[in-house]
Amino acid sequence: MPLLQSIASGAMRMSFEFEAKDLAITVWSFSRLAFSDRPLLESISASASLRMQEFQVQSLANMSWAFAQVAWHDEPLLAALAARSLRSMEQFNSHDLANTSWAFASLPVPHTPLIAAIASASMMLRC
Repeated sequence: MPLLQSIASGAMRMSFEFEAKDLAITVWSFSRLAFSDRPLLESISASASLRMQEFQVQSLANMSWAFAQVAWHDEPLLAALAARSLRSMEQFNSHDLANTSWAFASLPVPHTPLIAAIASASMMLRC
């Protein structure tokens, strides 16, 4: 996959210039292609950690899902995603809740407070 490797290399060099949503879209896109590039994931993880407060809920959900999809277990980043998701839970729609719940349930160490908050928020959507 030389083309994907080339795109990943370019994205990695530019990742610190990306906006939060661009980081989420990039990791989501590569994960949909089942392409996992360690240097790119490390770069996106570092950039996302610095911009965590800028993430909107869809980007939080997409990034959580994408990192789980490629089995990327950057625990500090995942803890930051979980904390930011908890603070934004009231803004999540059913799709965001589903993606985030699958992502964190798929991890070797699920984030129990987040899973509980997602369950509660899901029940509120049914009303």
